[in-house]
Amino acid sequence: MAPQDWKKFTPEEINASQCMARTWAGGKGGQCSRPKPEGSDICPMHAQGDKYKVHGRVDGPIPAAKLAEFVGFSQKPPPKELTEEEKAARAEKRKAKEEKLGSKKAKKKKKGPKKKDPNAPKKPAGGAFGCFLAANREAFVKKLPPGAFTAVTKLAATEWKEVSAAEKDKYQKQYEAKKAAYDKAKASYVPPEESSEEEEEGQGSDFLKKAASDGEEDEDEEEEEEEEEEEEEKTSKVKARPASRR
Repeated sequence: MAPQDWKKFTPEEINASQCMARTWAGGKGGQCSRPKPEGSDICPMHAQGDKYKVHGRVDGPIPAAKLAEFVGFSQKPPPKELTEEEKAARAEKRKAKEEKLGSKKAKKKKKGPKKKDPNAPKKPAGGAFGCFLAANREAFVKKLPPGAFTAVTKLAATEWKEVSAAEKDKYQKQYEAKKAAYDKAKASYVPPEESSEEEEEGQGSDFLKKAASDGEEDEDEEEEEEEEEEEEEKTSKVKARPASRR
């Protein structure tokens, strides 16, 4: 590989107002679409754990191992062109899927949105981990770059692995106490006529979903992040593979 090969996987125009992290972009190389935070060239998502170093900065070289992946991917033969029959079959399948999805949306719209009962007892969620996350949320937020809300649950999951068995048992007992209090409150609670039991049960499960979805970026950015995580996972597996005996 020539030293300047990284330029082949760099966008022709680099947007100075966006994060300067390079992305995989389907093997073509691209620029992160998130805006630059104040005082930094790298967005919070790519700054966490120096994630941007996997592909390098968009205005600089790509690490040798990752550059080899870019080059290897670019040398793969193009995908087989579909025949007219295969294209028609795919179009028909897509149309059927869209019609099915449209039908579901129409039914949901007809029923109307369900109303949640704000006075219903809230079911504790997440078990011992949920109690651990709630107790340490502020400390986790302080460890992360400003605006990295979606990373709180990931950081908590990493920290949870290091918690001792005795400490986990403490949080488990907290959860059991909350669950017992919820069961007692639920048994004596009489919901209004318009509130359903199904809605009441669903309130508790929203806890961790909300934690994971706070501050989410748009769909394109989510796909970009998933793509990069897949690339990182692939790279880490290669590094973890033991060397073959000669």
